[in-house]
Amino acid sequence: MAIWESLALAAAGGVIGTVGTWVGARTQIRAADRARNVQYARDDKYRLHKERIEAYSRFYIAAGRVRATLYSNPLPDEPTKLAVRRELWDKFTTMVLLAEASVLHVANDILDYTDSVFWRGERFQLDIYVELIQRLQRAARADVIGFADSASTSPDVVVGGPEVDAKIQADEPTTPRL
Repeated sequence: MAIWESLALAAAGGVIGTVGTWVGARTQIRAADRARNVQYARDDKYRLHKERIEAYSRFYIAAGRVRATLYSNPLPDEPTKLAVRRELWDKFTTMVLLAEASVLHVANDILDYTDSVFWRGERFQLDIYVELIQRLQRAARADVIGFADSASTSPDVVVGGPEVDAKIQADEPTTPRL
């Protein structure tokens, strides 16, 4: 009987050891999967953040080109309107996929205002466009850095490029500009 008890205890020890090894391996696999999933989520979040910044920047530059076009010529010819509007729309489509809702709302307002000037005959008003750009800056900065700061409404921030800057300085030297 002592032999059978010894064998039974040895077998039980072997089974317990095997089950313990299997449970330990499963625990390690689960922990590795969890760590990998966390890393993937972190990488995806970083990649999305980076893509949002790029999308916001591209839309902002395209909106500046709209302003430059309308400021230099309030009644641009049809090919110019189509080219500028197409570029803005191209950047907007990326925003639809990536942008946070408040940024997308402002981008849509800019697109609507551009359409109203280009095709509905409204007169281009720089102050309205500047306000739209400031709203875009505030919303984008709030999304990207977590809060809107005073840099997004600074009058030293210029939209539109060097040609527009020179024209604005020559035409309106005392008016604060965006």
